[in-house]
Amino acid sequence: NPLYREREIEAQLDDAEAVALFVFSFMAGPVEAARPNLPRLRHVWPIDGLPDLLGGVSEEYRPVDINAR
Repeated sequence: NPLYREREIEAQLDDAEAVALFVFSFMAGPVEAARPNLPRLRHVWPIDGLPDLLGGVSEEYRPVDINAR
């Protein structure tokens, strides 16, 4: 949430027991500020947009088998 501040980010990531996070670059500062209080958070990858995150992903639709029980 772009409105979150350091304390709120810390609470959310601690509650989730996050170990890795993709974060939009404009939020990287507050995340880094919260990091000393998040010992489980080992990896943070700042991205500038979804194309960065999805780069190299095929646009071809490939259905998958689903085993509904």
